Amino acid sequence: VCYSQGSHLLFDYQWPHPALFMPLEGRNRYYFVVPHSGGTLVGTTEREFKGALPEDPQPSGDEVEEILSRLRRDLPGHALDRSTLY
Repeated sequence: VCYSQGSHLLFDYQWPHPALFMPLEGRNRYYFVVPHSGGTLVGTTEREFKGALPEDPQPSGDEVEEILSRLRRDLPGHALDRSTLY
């Protein structure tokens, strides 16, 4: 059994476009932006996780900031920012 970890953020903003799957520049990973019934779901692709599993997994502050930074750079003008983050 191999565990995986990824961060997923839900925004209170309805994504008006088709889903996107974009590379995380300089990393061997991708992130996605998809319409969701609750608004817009943005996340990173999974990566292998080793160690003890947390009881209440939460994205790290660094991971949240990386996703928000990528959104500011790649999708300027959309309301996918801290103010619409659930």
